[in-house]
Amino acid sequence: ELRIGNYVNISVDWGSVTEVSGFRIDEMFLSDDKEYRCRMSDKDGSTEVDLFTLIPIPLTEEMLLKCGFEQESPSSIYRSVADNNGDNRSYDAVYFLSIPNINEIWVGLLGAKYYFLVEQDSMAYETIEVNGLHSIQNLYFALTGKELEVKL
Repeated sequence: ELRIGNYVNISVDWGSVTEVSGFRIDEMFLSDDKEYRCRMSDKDGSTEVDLFTLIPIPLTEEMLLKCGFEQESPSSIYRSVADNNGDNRSYDAVYFLSIPNINEIWVGLLGAKYYFLVEQDSMAYETIEVNGLHSIQNLYFALTGKELEVKL
């Protein structure tokens, strides 16, 4: 799900990173179909694009570090986490972000996929696969009511 403030890429311009600054539906004059569009802004100004041209910015270690996450030590207990079935998984890497009044949130890397992790009763559990930077932004916003600072 996209939200105002999410960072995304536009599929027609692979190298650029832009910030979603608004959404709107334009009615097409030649048919009854609706065309979904959004207004995008970056350091060079703003433009409107078809919503379906937007693609997630992939999560990488570099991107997590730009969001303020730190890598957990290799001996961390969070390297072994219970998945949704209760089975333990050993993560290749685990990243955490300290949040005032919440403690920390974690993201685990397993192969090429990232997972959002939560703590309950001193155990870490895997919740959902995180598919892009906007997912981390949305999870952070849901927990804090604030925007995640991303240093692009």
